[in-house]
Amino acid sequence: MDDTRLQQLDWYPELIEYIRQALRHRAEHQHNQRPSLEHELQALQAKKKGWSLSLAKPNLNANVRDAIEVEWAKAVAREQEIEATLQELNGREHLVEELVDPAGILDRLNRLADILAANNPTMGNLELSLHIDRIDCYADGKVILRTCKLGALTGAADLLADKPSGDNGKRQAGDRDAHQGRPRRRARLRVEDLDGSYPELRHAADMAADPDRFAGLQDDWFWEDRFQIPRRISWAEKNAAQVAKKRAEGLTMVQLAAHFGKSVPTIRESLKYAAAVDKSVNQLPAKMPRRRWHEDHAVEVAGLQAEGMNTDQLAEHFGKSDTTIRKALAHARQLTDRLRDGSEQDDTENHDHVGGSP
Repeated sequence: MDDTRLQQLDWYPELIEYIRQALRHRAEHQHNQRPSLEHELQALQAKKKGWSLSLAKPNLNANVRDAIEVEWAKAVAREQEIEATLQELNGREHLVEELVDPAGILDRLNRLADILAANNPTMGNLELSLHIDRIDCYADGKVILRTCKLGALTGAADLLADKPSGDNGKRQAGDRDAHQGRPRRRARLRVEDLDGSYPELRHAADMAADPDRFAGLQDDWFWEDRFQIPRRISWAEKNAAQVAKKRAEGLTMVQLAAHFGKSVPTIRESLKYAAAVDKSVNQLPAKMPRRRWHEDHAVEVAGLQAEGMNTDQLAEHFGKSDTTIRKALAHARQLTDRLRDGSEQDDTENHDHVGGSP
């Protein structure tokens, strides 16, 4: 990606303009403080002159000297703070242009791509920490990825953040759901800039280890992407309808387990899912009677015997014992007798009806 392509992206001009406005607003606010800061600086310098005259006295009381020296140290620290603020105000415009420089942004974006492509977990973790604020994961499979828009602008986050003193600038527990713990500070990543292409490496490593590295930034500086991890459906739930259908056909638990290649407990669990959807599944008998081969194949065995096969040949043909074959033939005779008895009874009833008719 080159500078021209970068400036043609939809998000780039909008983000840069938003940064300019935010920095301009802060600059105006601080510019209004310039007179008071300059006045305070002059007052501190005047006090120091008076204190220097007092400290020059050889007979000055020791307690007074100690008190003046303490106040002197406080004044010097405050002077440095004011001078730094005034210097920042003077270089504000130059700093803005440096932050939003397309070449610098492009270089950092390309560096991110190069590090990820190099398959270096440590450097990849470091670089992503400059862009990703946090990843919140929930028990229901929801995942929220919170990304800072300023990740490719080194120093912009510190400049634009409103961080009150003390712990007020830290991310508060209320920023997260009650069931989520507050992230702890991680150990600083052990990284080494071997080729010198990453001069701010140590600062970046310290920043990456800080869970509050983006504290003080308004929500407008972040993107939030929401994902939903699909619920994993077990085999028992997925195949509940097929298992229930086979169960209704008369298969036992063991036969169902063999048919689907699953354990009996899995089959039972599948039937529970089926019953939750279709209440009629509960009407199936708890135990299915075992199928009897000689009853199921009686007609087939009798048919082959009628064609001339003897018991030994039938046993070899079906792969069963001669005892089982004899049971099948006996059952076939019972079926034949029942059919004949039923036919004769129907003929008798019909004859009586015809003979008794007027």
